[in-house]
Parts: sequence; C-alpha cells; structure tokens
Amino acid sequence: MSPFLTITPQFSVSPQLAVDDMARAKAEGYRIIICNRPDGETPDQPTIAIMEAAAGAEGLAFHAIPVGPAGIAQEDITQTLSLMASGEPVLAYCRSGTRSSIVHALARVQAGDPIATVIKDAGAVGYDLTPYRERFEVMADGA
Repeated sequence: MSPFLTITPQFSVSPQLAVDDMARAKAEGYRIIICNRPDGETPDQPTIAIMEAAAGAEGLAFHAIPVGPAGIAQEDITQTLSLMASGEPVLAYCRSGTRSSIVHALARVQAGDPIATVIKDAGAVGYDLTPYRERFEVMADGA
C-alpha cells in the first residue's frame, strides 16, 4: 500500500500506486488521480490504461500527465494547474512521488504561491525541492 503524502489540503502525492489503492483513494476523499509516470519505466509497474480503468471503476477522474526523460514541460504544469483549479482533492503519483511533487510545486509557483512556502510544504512530507529554487524563481519572474 502506497503512502498518500499531503502537500496541501487539496493536493497529495504518492509513489507508484497499485490498482487496490484506488478504492482507498476514493475512501479518503480524492476525486482526481494524476499519473506522472510514463508507461514502461520498469517491467513491474501497472500501465496507465490499467490504472485509468481502476480509477474509473471507483468513479475517480484519471489524468495521465507522464513526465519522462525529457523533463517537465510547460504543458504538464498547465494541465496540473487546471486540475488544481477544479477545487477537487487530487492525488498524483509517479515512481517515488518526486516528479509529482515537482510538477505540483511548479504549478503553485506559476499560480503565484511564494517559493519559500512551496518548498517548505513539499519538504514537510519528505521532498527536498531546494535544488529547484532557481527554476521556481525563473518561473515566478515570468509569471
């Protein structure tokens, strides 16, 4: 069972979810699942299609926003920000939760949240985003 790590009251991240985690996600009040992991990173991971079907079976909205070797694109941030704007509780996952926490942080910075707060919130659940401060600052300057 994967841990659900709450970064903000509306947004949590997790390492790789299993099909069985979808019922728990629903029971804990999540309404949107974001997959930030591309298919095929490891042979043992469930595919996006399998996870989407499992989420759908629980009545959860599922969105694939895979972040691969090319890194996080502006479209990934924009899509995440759009889902956050729904106001629905979101659970995002990838292999370790790190990519999901970074995409979430970039979306928050783009939305105008203070960088120090964004870094602190992710750090409180075990994700050190201080190495991304420069990217956050560039994004904040462009916002």
